[in-house]
Amino acid sequence: MFQMENPLMRMLTKIGNFILVSFYWLLTCIPVVTIIPACTALFHTVTKAIRQDGEGVTADFFSAFRHALHPGVLLSLITAGGSLLLYTCVDFGYQMMRQNAVGTAYFSVGCILAYAWTATVFYLAPALSRFEGGVLDILRIAFYLPFRNFFSVLLQMILLAVMIFVVDFYPVLLLIVPALYVDLTCSGVEKALQRLVALSGAKEPEKQTDAEPEREQCLEFGGLSALEQAAHMNDSEE
Repeated sequence: MFQMENPLMRMLTKIGNFILVSFYWLLTCIPVVTIIPACTALFHTVTKAIRQDGEGVTADFFSAFRHALHPGVLLSLITAGGSLLLYTCVDFGYQMMRQNAVGTAYFSVGCILAYAWTATVFYLAPALSRFEGGVLDILRIAFYLPFRNFFSVLLQMILLAVMIFVVDFYPVLLLIVPALYVDLTCSGVEKALQRLVALSGAKEPEKQTDAEPEREQCLEFGGLSALEQAAHMNDSEE
């Protein structure tokens, strides 16, 4: 019963890892400007450690967090600024909508842009965890991915709204919900990432035992940077 191969023990180990990595995520989100690096580390740890072998969770999380820190802080600031701007525009359009048709059109366009921006933000952490490149390169990849996976992103948004609602009633669930949300949604995200990798002709190297080389391989995806991935996307679209 207490052997690690036992299904019950595997389930308990997974729940324990969920709680641990969710705590790390909450801890690293405290500075606010590190939210994107924290989400990147959360996504990487759940998909590459917890879902595979469940080992090295702490080392894997903080290794991914350090690697994503510099571009992730810039992306966090861009996300905050873009979200605030869009919220202001949508709120202004909502107020104008009651007065004339122009306000209604303004509000509708604002809602479409808000959805596109939200979908892009959803893919920032997965893109940053898999590809190397500048901030603009990561933004471009994150913007490209959702529009090939429209319904998947919509379901992710609905699930996130439900989980936020549940956490609002039971705040203690915040110690497991972040990792659980990634675990439930990462299959669709991984498929989108794998399609992009296949489209570019790159291959993900096999996993190594050493945590740091594994981290480098996951980010490089066969040595292609985000800029090269973007170039391949343009070629495929043409």
